Amino acid sequence: MKKLLILLGFSFLLISCVQQKQLVNSLSCQNKITVQYDNSKAKGVMAKNKELVIVFFMNDFNDKIKGYINGKQKFNGEVLTKETSGKSDKNFAYNYSKDKTLPILKIEKENGSCFDIRIKKRYKLVYVFYDSNQEWIVRFSNKYYVDN
Repeated sequence: MKKLLILLGFSFLLISCVQQKQLVNSLSCQNKITVQYDNSKAKGVMAKNKELVIVFFMNDFNDKIKGYINGKQKFNGEVLTKETSGKSDKNFAYNYSKDKTLPILKIEKENGSCFDIRIKKRYKLVYVFYDSNQEWIVRFSNKYYVDN
């Protein structure tokens, strides 16, 4: 019985982890995106504004980036990743309180690589990664990541 409970608990843990990460098609770009959902209780500061989304550029950026919300450019700049923290200091915000539907976020690199995805109402922060394999990762969260 004890082994069965441990096995069931382990299976639940595996299923929970799988549900927090998905590979999805971009809406109009040709890339697939790894989408992650940060439901952890990790150290951070909670986002409070209910109809504001903030997009943060994280790892492996050393390029000119454009950011769009519903087709309108909201960010255009050089994003450089800091070697010590692995983060950039670039981000942009969008208040969607007057929008009829949830907005679509599109991020595009200078080389043409892009993704677009509908934001999730439940999450107020979007962390964007471009990993060393040249793949997009989008992490939805409600916690600001803080440096230790």
